[in-house]
Amino acid sequence: MTATAVSAAEEFVRFYGLGVAVIPPNKEDRSIDGQDRFFSSKKTKYQALVPEAFLETCFTRVHPMITAEKG
Repeated sequence: MTATAVSAAEEFVRFYGLGVAVIPPNKEDRSIDGQDRFFSSKKTKYQALVPEAFLETCFTRVHPMITAEKG
């Protein structure tokens, strides 16, 4: 489950008869929280987040690539 289950533990017991156990991750969180950035259009956002040279390198080397944005 997710960490949100802990905050909804009472509901899990009430609706489903299930308890919630906290299990710590086996590795520390390695994510880096950067400063928020705002863009005027999708084009400028994609240009800033994924440099064109990087995409061209991946394309010419035929590297598979998955891109996603956090909603």
